[in-house]
Amino acid sequence: MKNPYQVLGVGRYATKKQIKQRYVQLCKQHHPDLAARQAHGTSGGTQGGASDITEIIQAYEQLTKHRHTVMEPRQSPFYQHNETNTKKHTQYSLLAGLALMVSVVAYITYEPTPDPQLAHMDQLPPANASAANLRSWRRKKAD
Repeated sequence: MKNPYQVLGVGRYATKKQIKQRYVQLCKQHHPDLAARQAHGTSGGTQGGASDITEIIQAYEQLTKHRHTVMEPRQSPFYQHNETNTKKHTQYSLLAGLALMVSVVAYITYEPTPDPQLAHMDQLPPANASAANLRSWRRKKAD
């Protein structure tokens, strides 16, 4: 069989839409019933038209099927899917989830011990404080 791109007359990087348009166009041209009516004005087809149309259909199916199979995820050849591996990976993921949950809870509940030198930092300075007022505010809080 010929290259399906050559059969349909499209480029290698043609979109799905372009491939379908060209397929429909070629089917109308080479369909045995339609081609015979246009050429001879009678009904009935020729054997040559039937072989052309089957080649076009096969090329279109090959291109569209290939695009669908490429998108399917492939499993790693190194991973052997069986019950033991599934159970082992499930246990690992549960342990990892538990460790993550414990670390999040520890992070949320952690409260550092108060440092007396930084006690004044818990209170905000006045909103309209200038640099001189801010220095005096810090001195008051530190004392």
